[in-house]
Amino acid sequence: MEYEIAARLSPASPLPGYGLGDCLGGRGSNDEAMTAYQQAIALDNDNSLRRHLTLGWITTYQQEWDRAIVAYQQAVELAPGNLEAYHRLAGLWYGQKHDPGRAIQTLKAGLSFHPDDVNLRLSIGNVYRETKEFARAEEWYRRAAGLDPSNGAPHWHLGRSYQDQGMLAEAATEYQAAVALTPGNAWYHASLAEALAQQGEGEQAIVEYKQAARLDPRNASYHVRLGDLYRDAGRAEDAKAAYQAALALQPHDEYVKRQLTQLP
Repeated sequence: MEYEIAARLSPASPLPGYGLGDCLGGRGSNDEAMTAYQQAIALDNDNSLRRHLTLGWITTYQQEWDRAIVAYQQAVELAPGNLEAYHRLAGLWYGQKHDPGRAIQTLKAGLSFHPDDVNLRLSIGNVYRETKEFARAEEWYRRAAGLDPSNGAPHWHLGRSYQDQGMLAEAATEYQAAVALTPGNAWYHASLAEALAQQGEGEQAIVEYKQAARLDPRNASYHVRLGDLYRDAGRAEDAKAAYQAALALQPHDEYVKRQLTQLP
């Protein structure tokens, strides 16, 4: 409402439209956000960073990848220190154009302006990991961990790299480090649980999945995996309770329904 009032008071200004788009996008109303952004851009005659970032968002949402790349490249040229532009441009190069080299080049360009940024290093590591260059990925994750020893994310990413290679003990060690540094992160507990389960350590995996479910009780997958582990341990009543908790969140989950019918 405030942005709509502002738009009526300043009809030639793009700022209310940008603000309304941000508000709508934050609520998940992307179609309405796009309309607000388009109206703002139509009023924005400046070669502004905001204009290029918004145009990049719109064209990405419309799946016009080449136009989105151009918009974010213009944003980088206009404001070489803008982190958002580097991350979004790299995401397009890798995710849509399937060009990991350009993605890494873009992220490294961002590092030249932000040499201490942990997330840029993690993103570079992720591109290497997803292209199965694990040694390079782990090198970048360790650099990120060295920059911020209190951050659990680099250890989680290291664990993921080890797990992708079937190095489950090493993965569990890194996930444990991530959990120790960030005990309130449900996904870290779930990742540790899965690495433990894959090593046959079912009871410890149950402990970690229970913690994940306590931290994020609306994530049905945690309850499903708890049900699986209880079932495999012969704990039928516990398995039923876990599956029923999952079914309450996902009433149409056929896998869970089937498991419940097969329990004694």
